[in-house]
Amino acid sequence: MPNRVNSFQIKIYDKDNNPVDVEVDIINIAQGLFSLYGQPLPEDICIEVDDLNNNSTKCEVIFARKSILPLSKTIYKELSRTIRKYSDDSLIINLLEGDANQYPSTNKVIGVIEIKADMLMNDLVKGSDVEIKIEMSESRDLSVNTHLGISDQQFKGIFNPTMRYVNIAKLKDEIQELRRELELDLNKAIRKEEFEYAAEIQTKLESANSLYNQVRALKEDSFTDEKYQLDEAKRKLARQIYTNGSINSRVLKIKETYYEEIELLNSWLFYFEDIPEKYQNDINKLKEDGIQAMRSNSYITVESHAKKASKLLQNIILYTPTLLFTYFKIFAELPQESYTDFNKAKKEIERGEKAMDRQHNDELRAVLISLHNLTINSEIIETKIKGTGLG
Repeated sequence: MPNRVNSFQIKIYDKDNNPVDVEVDIINIAQGLFSLYGQPLPEDICIEVDDLNNNSTKCEVIFARKSILPLSKTIYKELSRTIRKYSDDSLIINLLEGDANQYPSTNKVIGVIEIKADMLMNDLVKGSDVEIKIEMSESRDLSVNTHLGISDQQFKGIFNPTMRYVNIAKLKDEIQELRRELELDLNKAIRKEEFEYAAEIQTKLESANSLYNQVRALKEDSFTDEKYQLDEAKRKLARQIYTNGSINSRVLKIKETYYEEIELLNSWLFYFEDIPEKYQNDINKLKEDGIQAMRSNSYITVESHAKKASKLLQNIILYTPTLLFTYFKIFAELPQESYTDFNKAKKEIERGEKAMDRQHNDELRAVLISLHNLTINSEIIETKIKGTGLG
């Protein structure tokens, strides 16, 4: 139809005319709506960068949705870690198409440059600059030119939107991140005795574990279609975990936890006069910013603000004397089976009691952190993901 966006949906059926459960993106063809200056981008074009505070990665917009092609931009990033020349490490420039407010693993890879350590002239030092020039033509061909200032090396790549790009090491890292998120969620659900929700998470975790084992069995130089199938399965699982929508139970769970923490912070403001003024101001700022953040159904937006609340809550406990003493007593009175190593916990409790007698708050803070790390609920050890190397 002229002068409108025409949408087409592909459906696949088996020999018995039953629909096959596959996900194919809707195809939109705009007829007669745009001038000769070019067509608009249907999705954000992003680069994946490391989020070291949350042991994950995130999307950073390069070209926003609806920008008119052709487009060109030069960005400057810092290395988030040191990459040694004689190691098996690499720097990954990963370009994605999709929603910049979502997790990278939910979006489509449209171009990736992997700079392996053995390709370097010398070590890449954390904090050094990386210059990345990105151009997209009217036909959506993507050109990427990366310049490493510290070694004066350049790496180029030209990518076509009809091609698919899957880096096996990166795919393994993304699935590892999904597993970590699900394990943490499962632990929380069991602790709160939300067994129905825990069963739902367990099913997703089993899928993630299966995917991870299949990716581990792949070779880096694999030319089969299996890596593309596994990448699509990863994207599908990631969308189940992170996708927007008010019915997304994961987003709702985070919002519920956030409001519980806000209620607790409000009660502390009312009852404890020794909360430092800085943290009183931080609580008010958190609540003010939270009004807009909690209206969103974007997982990454809601989670990011909820993490600020959790971090603030922890800091207030550690730096408000009344709460510091109260929480130390709570941990000191926990039953033996609450600790992974009760002998260590017992020694820390004795050290804490002496610190309380001397009113040595710095030492008591260290004791409380140690006791928390020794509890059963802190037993999950987060696996550090490799990330991209870009900060």
